[in-house]
Amino acid sequence: GGPTIDPSLLWPLLVMAVGFTVLFFTLHLMAMRTEIRRRRVIAMRRVAARQAERPA
Repeated sequence: GGPTIDPSLLWPLLVMAVGFTVLFFTLHLMAMRTEIRRRRVIAMRRVAARQAERPA
């Protein structure tokens, strides 16, 4: 058999499932980019601190 849910409810359910999946992956990618940038900033601060410690 086919789905027991009425088609008038099935399509919005499927559209929302796809929408939430896209939202999840978008937010996940944004979080990964933010983490990469955060780590780059930390690394740049370390380099700047090391250079500031050196006597010129």
